[in-house]
Amino acid sequence: MSSPAAVSSVRATSTPRSIHLIWKEPVSNGSRILSYNIDVGDQRPLLTVDSNTLEYDVTDLMPETVYKLVLLSCFNTFLTLLILKIALCKALGL
Repeated sequence: MSSPAAVSSVRATSTPRSIHLIWKEPVSNGSRILSYNIDVGDQRPLLTVDSNTLEYDVTDLMPETVYKLVLLSCFNTFLTLLILKIALCKALGL
């Protein structure tokens, strides 16, 4: 069994206080996806999203702030990650 792939095709849109993430399920190569974890940093707790969920709203963010989001796909034997650096813009988003 080879390692699972990282989450792919991630899209992000933002408002002044939130980021909406949408992603595609990674190729599992025989491993079962348990969940997705989103690390927003900024001394916030890790966000855990159900394995059937492929989008999430990160809320309560500070306007005009750059956030480095880490999206982890958690498998029964592996963790894969995708690091996103997103500038949260004033009005319409990215």
